[in-house]
Amino acid sequence: MIGVKRSPVLLVAVALVGACSSGSSSTKESAPAARPGPFTPPSGTQTIPTEPGSYNYSPAVIDEGDVIKVWWCSAVPEAATDNIWYQEYDKRNKTASNRRSVLPVGKTGDWDTFGVCHPSVIRGSWPGAPGGGVFTYAMYYTSTNVAQGGGSNNSTGVVFSTDGITWSGQHDKYNPMIKQKVRNVAGTYGAGLPAAWSRGGSAVTLFWIDTTSVKTDDPNSPDGYRSQAVVANSADGKKFDAPTTVSQNGAPAYWKNDYAFDDSAQPPMVYSAQALNFRQGRGPDDKNETFNFGLYRIPMQELLAGGGAWEQLAVVDTNLTGLPLNFEPGIVRTGEGKIAGDVAKDGLEVWFGGGGQTPFSWGLHSLKLDVRGGRVPLRRYTQGSGGATSYWVTTGFVPTSFRSTPKPVTLGYLDTRPADGLVPLYACQRGPLTTTPSGELTGAGADRFVSVESCTGAEPLGTNGYIYPAAPSGVKTKPLYACKDGTAQFVSNDPKCEGKSVERLLGHTRSE
Repeated sequence: MIGVKRSPVLLVAVALVGACSSGSSSTKESAPAARPGPFTPPSGTQTIPTEPGSYNYSPAVIDEGDVIKVWWCSAVPEAATDNIWYQEYDKRNKTASNRRSVLPVGKTGDWDTFGVCHPSVIRGSWPGAPGGGVFTYAMYYTSTNVAQGGGSNNSTGVVFSTDGITWSGQHDKYNPMIKQKVRNVAGTYGAGLPAAWSRGGSAVTLFWIDTTSVKTDDPNSPDGYRSQAVVANSADGKKFDAPTTVSQNGAPAYWKNDYAFDDSAQPPMVYSAQALNFRQGRGPDDKNETFNFGLYRIPMQELLAGGGAWEQLAVVDTNLTGLPLNFEPGIVRTGEGKIAGDVAKDGLEVWFGGGGQTPFSWGLHSLKLDVRGGRVPLRRYTQGSGGATSYWVTTGFVPTSFRSTPKPVTLGYLDTRPADGLVPLYACQRGPLTTTPSGELTGAGADRFVSVESCTGAEPLGTNGYIYPAAPSGVKTKPLYACKDGTAQFVSNDPKCEGKSVERLLGHTRSE
């Protein structure tokens, strides 16, 4: 999906993109050779890193108990465009398999010559396996034909497997099985970015994005349509009923989303990771992808009926990860699409593409997040001294160059979720987002500041948390002031800004 730049759908019109990478294949593309690759068990770090000349994003992750299985989009130097790749990690002996391409693009005239991407994998039982057996895996994915739109008019297909590695049905007559609602609307993205659940036997529930699903009179919307998530059921995994529109009450539900259910909860709940805001590229090789995504939940019955309101649980952004881009998330699920583990006890584990704005810094990252709500400390780090002091204020990521701060100053605590009487405390930075080769912010030359307004004129890094604009009664708080040390901005609890220039009172943090 990196062939054409995109714009934030929530703010401006939907721009047009391909299903996957730039480039095309005029003949059947053979799969690149398998290769060993490092695989770090989920620990909040880069889990499947990039390699020279390659990139990784859009993961689908199944936890099968002793083994973690991962499928994702990647392109390597010897392949012209995106393939779907696979790797597994054995928890028992802490070993990883070789990475391998398991689904290459089609040949000239096929529906999927512009890369294959955005896998969603489930387990179930589908007839047609060799020897009269059944397939035990299904993978839904997105692609298009370059000659029929050059990266737009995407469709969704499905393939089946007995082992999750060798796939069948890529060019059977039922593929692509989902196309955009309104056919041949020039330049629209189409129907793709699937997320599947296995509902027993061959039955499947499928979510996807359709950029022609909703007619709008908005003059900024291309061709009179807007992007929207939909959901539908199928008895055989191939032919789906008429889709139902997914609620946008409390969450965007407009771009790459993943969904996982928890039917042990009362009432049964659905968790979703949803794309939020796009970061615009500045350089010729930069790509526009989201710098943040949200984690939400909603009652399952209400969601499948087209209603309900999403509850925001957490946001993953540059401020938290130190990565300029955090995009196309996948929740760690069971083979049925259920949340893996106990969310209340273990947290919610999510994988995502992350790195700088040039694709060759993109690796797969993982985080396990406590989504129960709470508070986080806001801390101030320094580098240098005197007139050359630099400041880094955050509740999240700290660059290596600032980690040697002997005693970071704790400025109070911020709530992690929005609530009445609270406002966001944004993290912002002026100037370029300088990164390491793996895409992590270095902090070099950073003119970083926090704001209770938007980051107008600066790069948004995300949200530190939520702050009181006025001191509430019955809550112990500390004032938080915006200060200036020469040209460097910082914050302090001291009304006199520790002898530096006072700019304004930002609000009040919790004392504990």
